[in-house]
Amino acid sequence: MCGRFNADAERLDEKLIELTGQPYPAPSNHNTAPTEDATLVRERDGAWQAMRARWSLTPHWAKTKKLRYATFNARCESVRDSAIYRDAFRRRRCVVPVAGYYEWSDTRLGRLPHYVHRADGAPLLLGGVWERWRDPQTSEWLTSFAIITTPPHPQLAYLHDRQPLMVWDDALADWMDAGAPTAAAYANFTPALPCDLAIDPVSSYVGNALNKGERCAEPVGDGVCVSADSG
Repeated sequence: MCGRFNADAERLDEKLIELTGQPYPAPSNHNTAPTEDATLVRERDGAWQAMRARWSLTPHWAKTKKLRYATFNARCESVRDSAIYRDAFRRRRCVVPVAGYYEWSDTRLGRLPHYVHRADGAPLLLGGVWERWRDPQTSEWLTSFAIITTPPHPQLAYLHDRQPLMVWDDALADWMDAGAPTAAAYANFTPALPCDLAIDPVSSYVGNALNKGERCAEPVGDGVCVSADSG
C-alpha cells in the first residue's frame, strides 16, 4: 500500500531537472495524502513533462469526481483489466517522484509508522497512471492519478502486504512510452531492489495528514537497511 509520501521539493529538484529540464514545480509537502495535489511526470509529444494532479484517480467516464471507493492505489494484478484503470494503464502511465513514502506496520504495540527511502538519499520514482475527467456541471477539467501497488519484495514484507511500484532508471523509458507494448510495463510488476533502502521508524505525528513539515520524516529510533538485490 502507499497512502502517504514525502514530496520534498529540495530533494526532488535535481531529479525533475534531469527528467524534464525544469525544477520541482511546487512547495514541499512532507506528508502528501490522497485527494491532495502532487507532481507526476508523464510523456507528451516525445518529451517528459511535469504536471500537477489530484492523488485519487477519477476515470473519464465517471459522473462525479469522487467515487464510492478509494482510487489512490491501483493493484498491479487488476490495473490492466479494471474499468477504472485499464485505459490509463495502456495510454497514460507516469511516475511520481518522491523523497520517500510512509508505511504503517502492525505490531504488538499497535500500528507503527515507518519512512521508506533510498539509503543514498536519491528520490524514488513510483509508477502510476493518470487520467483526465471533465466535470459535467462546470465543464472544468480535472487531472488525477493513482499509484500502482505490487506484492512486497521479500525484504519489505514485514512492513505490509503491498508496496508501491518502484520504477528504476533502466526501465523508465519503456514504462513511460505509451506506444510500447504493455508487456514491457508488466515486467516492472515483479518487485526488485537495485539499490539499498533505509527504513526509519517515525513518530505518530505523520499520522495526522494536516501535519506537513519535515518532522514527519524525522527518525525516532534506529532504522534498518534493506540491501539491493545481488546480480
